[in-house]
Amino acid sequence: MMKWAAQWVADQAKTHTSESVRYYRDAQFVDIDASIGQTDQDYQEVEGVVVTVTRADWIFDTADLVLNGSATLPEVGDLIVHVIGTKTFTYKVLPMEGEEKHWRYTEHLTKSRIRAHTKLVNES
Repeated sequence: MMKWAAQWVADQAKTHTSESVRYYRDAQFVDIDASIGQTDQDYQEVEGVVVTVTRADWIFDTADLVLNGSATLPEVGDLIVHVIGTKTFTYKVLPMEGEEKHWRYTEHLTKSRIRAHTKLVNES
């Protein structure tokens, strides 16, 4: 029952909160539906100052990330391009500070959705 409920929530999020983006790895790309989120992370610099880093997170179905005919997982350096009207926003997949890597499953029961941590690297 819990697995069914988790999948239902994931399906609702994809249907009602996602937008079309293009996911790139080198010259390969795939168009996927993804929702944008945010992760704020505090870390302490050498001088003792606490700095908050805000990252844009892209949440999408694991099954949608297929490049060159093969299912794959996010890699550091992959790009996500989001077009809004006449503006293009390019995000790079990067790890968070500390122990958190560059992506994670949104839940571990079904592993049906991925949350990729990114940084805005270009706006045109």
